[in-house]
Amino acid sequence: MAYNLDSQELESKVLETTDALILCTRNRAQQLQSRLAEYRCFEVLPSVILIVDSSDNDDTRMVVTRASQDSTSPVSYLRTSPGLPHQRNVGVSWVRNNYPDLELIHFLDDDIIPMSDYFSHVRQICRDFPNVIAVGGFDSELNPEQNRGLMKRICGIGSKNYGVILSSGIAIPAHPRHNIEDSEWLVGGMQSVRTWAFDHVQFDASLRMYGEDVDFYMRIRDLGDVVCSRNLPVKHLNDPSNRDSWREIHLYHNGIRWLLARRYPDRISLIRVLQVALVLALGELVLYMRTHDIRHRAASRGNVEFLYRIAIGQPVVQFVDGGK
Repeated sequence: MAYNLDSQELESKVLETTDALILCTRNRAQQLQSRLAEYRCFEVLPSVILIVDSSDNDDTRMVVTRASQDSTSPVSYLRTSPGLPHQRNVGVSWVRNNYPDLELIHFLDDDIIPMSDYFSHVRQICRDFPNVIAVGGFDSELNPEQNRGLMKRICGIGSKNYGVILSSGIAIPAHPRHNIEDSEWLVGGMQSVRTWAFDHVQFDASLRMYGEDVDFYMRIRDLGDVVCSRNLPVKHLNDPSNRDSWREIHLYHNGIRWLLARRYPDRISLIRVLQVALVLALGELVLYMRTHDIRHRAASRGNVEFLYRIAIGQPVVQFVDGGK
């Protein structure tokens, strides 16, 4: 169900629409309210804002209804079943059906705070570089050196480069130093994609999360250039609410990497995926013994459980398929 747009409004907006923001959320009404309030202060907003919600209550819908009264851009609402890639696909379908001349779709998470000129910079990049199919932001508070250590690189969980997908399936986020830098993938919570790309590729709705973005960019890589820009810093709050346990996170991460290695054997190695799972299982166990932080114990357990399930031949899809 969509709110705040009747057919007459749609007809008038189609002529002036250039881009849309799709913000997928679940059970985070308070956080979403803060984001929508912040957007009101932006220099440039997308022509359309769509909230795609999979909450199990009506709190988010009420937040959107109130926000739509104050926004300079139309704010609409869709209710869907859970699953981040599924929600994105539903959102893309809705904005394309209602705004057929749409040129660009932005995706931001509900715990991402962009700069006030974020959308204007993305628009400018797409105007200046017609070969670019996707543009990404970067977490300004993420330490870019944390993945460059020699031991991490030897173990297959680090790299001296940014924005790369390793043979182990580990994806290193981009951290650009220039206006435009090529990247092999973009973090899903801070990406903008040319609308026509979705004529060829959609997000895989069978992957609930923990690798859906890597899979998407594996399939989009031949359609155009994927870039990140130093002009697109964001603050990622990493909201802890509504997240899986540390055991499940590591279990799913490994499961997704295993699945991606089966899909893209030219880029990701099954052997390296297993090696990384073993390294992480041992490393998290050592950290637990040193710190007694139960999160490290849970993370180690998730890696061990992945290796066990592979050893007994349990199909990977049983524990990575979040479905819709």
